[in-house]
Parts: sequence; structure tokens; C-alpha cells
Amino acid sequence: METGRFGLDIDGPRSRPAIRRAEKPPPDSPLVGLAAVFVVGTGLAVWLEPPGVVALGALAAALVGLVLWGRSSRRGALVLALVAALAAGMGLHGAASERLETRRARLEAQTAPLELTLLVDGPVDRDEVRQRCIVEVVSAPDELAGLEGARLSLGLYEADSPWVRPGELIRGRFRLDGVDSPANPLTPDYGAYMSARGIAGWARDVDAVKVVGERSGLDHALLRLRETLTADALEPLNPEVRPLARALLLGDRGGLPEEDLELYRRSGVFHIFAVSGLHVGLVGYLFFALGGVLPLRRNGRYLLSLAAVVAFTLLTGARPPALRACLMAGIYLGGRLLGRPAHLGTSVAAAGLILLVINPLRIGDISFQLSFVAAAGIAALTPELAARLGRLRVPRLLAEPLAAALGAQLALFPLLALHFARVPLLGLLLNLLVVPLLGMILLVGLPYLLLAALWSAAAPLLGEPLGLLLRLLDWLVGRALTGAPLTIDLRQPAWWLVVVSLLVFAATLMIHHRGGRRLRRWVWAPPALLVLLWVVHLSLEDRPEGLRITCFDVDRGDCALIESPAGDRVLIDGGADWADVAAEYLRRRGVRRLDAVVLSHPDEDHYAGLPSVYADCSVERVYRPARAADTAAWAEYLAAEAYSGAAVLHPSQGNLLPTADPRLELRIVTPADEPRSELSTNNASLALLVVYGSFEMLFTGDLETAGEALLLKDWDHGAVDLLKLPHHGATGTCGEELLDVLRPGHAVVFPSGGVFDQRTRWRLADHGCWVYDVGLLGAAIIESDGDGFRLGRFDGSFSPGVQLFE
Repeated sequence: METGRFGLDIDGPRSRPAIRRAEKPPPDSPLVGLAAVFVVGTGLAVWLEPPGVVALGALAAALVGLVLWGRSSRRGALVLALVAALAAGMGLHGAASERLETRRARLEAQTAPLELTLLVDGPVDRDEVRQRCIVEVVSAPDELAGLEGARLSLGLYEADSPWVRPGELIRGRFRLDGVDSPANPLTPDYGAYMSARGIAGWARDVDAVKVVGERSGLDHALLRLRETLTADALEPLNPEVRPLARALLLGDRGGLPEEDLELYRRSGVFHIFAVSGLHVGLVGYLFFALGGVLPLRRNGRYLLSLAAVVAFTLLTGARPPALRACLMAGIYLGGRLLGRPAHLGTSVAAAGLILLVINPLRIGDISFQLSFVAAAGIAALTPELAARLGRLRVPRLLAEPLAAALGAQLALFPLLALHFARVPLLGLLLNLLVVPLLGMILLVGLPYLLLAALWSAAAPLLGEPLGLLLRLLDWLVGRALTGAPLTIDLRQPAWWLVVVSLLVFAATLMIHHRGGRRLRRWVWAPPALLVLLWVVHLSLEDRPEGLRITCFDVDRGDCALIESPAGDRVLIDGGADWADVAAEYLRRRGVRRLDAVVLSHPDEDHYAGLPSVYADCSVERVYRPARAADTAAWAEYLAAEAYSGAAVLHPSQGNLLPTADPRLELRIVTPADEPRSELSTNNASLALLVVYGSFEMLFTGDLETAGEALLLKDWDHGAVDLLKLPHHGATGTCGEELLDVLRPGHAVVFPSGGVFDQRTRWRLADHGCWVYDVGLLGAAIIESDGDGFRLGRFDGSFSPGVQLFE
């Protein structure tokens, strides 16, 4: 009889599993250290950006040294192996990054549509507007010669295009583009996500595409089976739970509404949608048990389980968590076939190393990071935590799952704070109910899918219990959010704090497991230091050294945040609501209070993003014109504004907004205390003059010709340093009189569907005004010390020549 890591008896076709702890786990493998050093190498490659040739040369030198002198010194061999792993990580990542950047540069250089033949190489997501999938370039014209094999994210918008399926070859004319960098500070970097998946750029159809062939392959066949199961097998289920079943069983969240996804995020159980170790483990166990019914010997059952795990991983799209679990299962089952002991830490390290060697850019994938750090936390902490819980007389059936959940969450804490600025609070307790329930759903749902594929008439027998379990899960998560908070928002930490946290985590484990008796007495010191660093990070308030104005790219509309060293925070407009840019930025900054919101006028592209701000922040005052709109969207805004409890004011011309910084003056320069029915909504915009020392900037809302004349009627401030262009620079704005009086040397324009008029551009150029286009260049940062100012892209990658600090 053989036992696994925790003594799971898997011998005998019909024996019941008896769980008992193994007396002595297998010894650690040096592979863990090599994998860790390889990861460090990929991280250094991201930071230092060394030429791939240099790092690969260092790798070759280390390998030569290992061959020549490795046998003479065990310690020297270990050092050379670690150097080789470090150089390999740097070299492979550098080479892959250079190749990807070269491809992107060539794609960005293409301005005209090109005819391509593409292979649909992944799942196809569909909605009312488009089909979306990952494709591989099969053949290309001379302009893109050498790019065969490049991966692109394809969007098909033409209604005449056929529904494409994985493995099909399609041909048509496509417009190509590279991947843009983030448009706003503290927003997820979708370009980095695409890089981690080896995707070089975007492709969009110009006219209808044609299917010209098909490539056969197990992965494509299983993805087509996934589409069939999604369309047919899940059809008998209740429509209310069908999208949830699709997400949990097949890893496809496309059918779940965004509000449902946000519900699971706030509950701290969003991870159940990632097809990972629980799914893969259950698939392997179910097919191992099935092998006991069939006339298979032990090794045959292992092979059957392994084949099922590989097929299920491909069926669900082979995402990083599933790939990690699949490789770990393969290593475990391979060890069983060879009669070798299994070690969880070694399995985690080997799986990560294999995936990174295949694609070293995957180190930047959030899903990859979370999956392996969680697995490492479980492997390192579960035995010790379970033993301690046992000494506290926690039932063993509860102690091990709780220990595993605690181990994963402790290891994940820094990464969750970095990527999401949100960590579980009481969500850990909810997981103790949700994870076993997910196991029951999988135990019923996976046989349901198998029956649907092999014997569809019998599948409904499991459909009703599956539906009941799914409804129970939905009810449980919904009810949980009505009680205590399950997650908490944290100010997003810097990268260095996350790296230090993971290093301290590793150092603590090494001291505990490897240190001598004297050293173990100080095992509490690294965690204490880490707690202190996080307390300092969370307690310090982020304030600028001078005036800082952030102009966000909200795709359509205006949105700007004013901050002073004294703690003033005033938000001007909120943009459209497509991504809640301002609300997400404030949440990740840890900002929970705004002194004021200034709404220039009731147009949807200026107020639609504000309800999310009101929901997350305490707002003291709202300044807006008395002029209102008669739309359902405006009524929804008014409801959110009233619910916030902020004082709503309609200021008169010349009113000053209260500020804590004596150098900061915020003055209303257009009348907003009367409805002004003789003016259009745009011309009744509230305009705000920002003065900080000798620096002046004017926000003009959507003023047009009549509104500009009204502004200039009582204007007595002379020239301004910086002008926010009225009405996005549209036709009829920035008249000669306005520019003659204000004489701005620089201007900022917010995007709004390409309304920036060419004649407006020429007038600004004639008056010597340099324009920063937020829609074209991304969010802008304006900084002033009260004398000069700086204006440039938020990440410092674009900084125009403007007046410098004195």
C-alpha cells in the first residue's frame, strides 16, 4: 500500500480513502532554489533590461564552468548552478522581450489594412457587437515578412463575417496596431497582460473574413467541444444559473454580468472562477475512481487520471492556474508511475520553471503570480498551521482546509494589495463555506458535462441538483455582503514593499525550518519588521510637495483632480462612466474624502463618472450650476448626489471655494447661481480659476461662443499660464477674443469623440499656445511650486519643454 503527501490510501480499486499524516515528508529538492533564482533573473531583466545576448553569454559561461569544475566542488557546483539559473532567467526574458518589442514596432508602423491568413488559436468570446479571440499569423504580405507565428488579439465586427471557431484558418483584410501603454495612473496595465501572454498587438477586420481551412489538433478539438458544451450541455439548466455554471465548470466568465462579478470580488471569493488545483484535482480523482470500476491496474489508473487532467486543462482554455495544477498533477502522477515520492514544494517549483522557460514573459501575468504564490504559501505553511490548529483542538476535518486557506492568503497579501488594492478581511471565513460548496458543484457538474458529451439523455438527471447547488452558492455570496465587510481596500503599495514582503516571508520560513536553536529565537523579527513597514505605509498620507493637478483620460469628457500640500482635494467633473477612472484612482490612492466636487454642467460626459466617486468617498460640498437636465441619467446622478449627503451649492460669480492651503485660490468666474435659460447648457458651464502663487490655470467646462463672451465680460485677471480648452476644442470655441485676453502659453484638451476642430488647432498655434491632448497622450500631470510649472504624461515618459521651476 502507498501513501501520498498526507497518507491518502490510493491502492485498491474500491477501498475508501483513509487520510492520515505521513510520518516523514520527502526531502526538499534543490529545484526549489533554482526556480526561485530563475524567477529573480526574470525580475532583474524587467528592471535592468539587459541585452538578451549578454545574459545568454553569462549562462553559457556558467554552464561551461559547471561542466569543467562542477564535480570537484559540490559547493562550487551549487553556486555555478544558481548563476546559470539567474543568467537563464535574464537571458530568456530579455530575448523574448526584444522579439516581442520588434514585432510590435513593425505592427505600429503599418497604417494601411493588410491581407492576412490567421489561425484562431484560443477560445472565441462573442457578444452583440463583436467576436474576439487570439490568433496566430500564418501568412502575411511582404510588409510583415518574418512575422509568421506572431500572436494577435483579434476583434471581428463585421456582421457578414461567419462565426469562427478554434482551429479554423481565416483570411481577410485587417487593420493592425501595437499595444498602448496605460492611459491613466494606477490603472491595470493591459499591455503588460498581453505581453505576458506573448501577444504582439491588435487586429481588427476591415471587411468580412472568410474561413479557408482548419487545422486539426487536440487543443483546438477540445476548445470546439467547450463551445458545444456551452451552447448545448448547459442549455437545460435554469437561465439564472447557466452563466455561473459556465464560469465554474468551463472557466468562461463571459456570460456573467459585471455587477455579479463585482459581488464575488467584494466577497473575497472571486478566485473560485479560476480553473485551478481544486478543479484539476477533482478531475484526476474522479477518473482515478472511474479506473477502479474499469479493469485497470494501478499504473493504468494513473495514466487515465493524467490524460483526463490534460484534456480538462485544454478544454478550459489552459490558463495559468489550470496549467500550474496540470503540471503539478503530471509531476505527482509521473512520480507515482516511477515509484518515487511526491513533494509539494518541488512540484510547485518544477511547474513554474517549465512554464517560465516556455514563456519567460509570463512572469508579468497577474494570474500566474497569484497562482504560484498561493501554491507556495500552501506548500510552505499548511503543515505547520494545521499542527498548531490541532493543538488548539480544532477538528482535523476543519483544521487542514483552514490552514491551507490561511497559508495561501498570507502569501498572497502583498500581491493582492499591489494588483487590486484590496485584501480579504472576513472573506477568509466565507471561503470555508464556499470552497467545500464549490467542491460539491464540481463533483456534480463535471459528471454532468461528461454525460452531456457521451450520453446526453442521462445528463438532466444531474441538472436539477447542480442547479440547486449553484443557487445556494449565489444566495450565500449575496447574503454574506449584507453583513460585515468581507474585504478591505488598502492604499496600493510600491513594488519594493511587495518584493521585500515576499523576501521576508521566505526568510522567515528558512529561519524556522533551517535555522539553529539560537536563530529560531529570532524568527519573530522578520514578520515584526514587515508589519511595521506596512503600518507605516498605510498610515502615511500621500500629499504632493506643491500643487498637483491630474487630468485623467476618461475616453469621453472632462475629469481632473486638484491636490495641495495642505491636503486640499477637489475633483472637477467625473467623465463618462465606462471605467470609473476617478473612483478607481482615488480608491487605489487610499483617498476616502474629498473637500469638494465641481461639476461644470449637466452633460453626461461630465457627471456620469461621479456616482462611483460618491459611493467610495465622503464628499463635503458639490458646486454646480443651477441649470439642470431632463434625462433619466441626470435623475440617477441626482439620486447618488443626494445619497452622498454632500452640501449642494450654486455659487455666484466671484465666489471663493474654501481651501486649507493659503497659497491656493479656487475662484468661480462664471455665474452659476441662476438657471440662465437663455443660454444653452454648455454656455451655462461653471468655470473655475485655479491660482497657486503666481501660477494660474482656467477650467472652462464646455463654454462656446456665447459662454466665452460672458466669461470675458467681467474678466480682470489678465493672462493665464494654462487653459483647459472649452468644449474639447470643438468648432466655435477658443475664439480670437478669448485667446487675446487669456494669452495662454499652454493648454490641455480632454477627448470627446474627435471633436477637436482643425481650425481651433490653427488659432491656438497662431497665438503660440502649445496643446497637450489627453486623449492622444494619456493622463497629464501638472505640478507647480507657485512660480513655474511642469506639464507632462503621468509616468514621465513624455515631458514637453515648458516653463521650469526657478
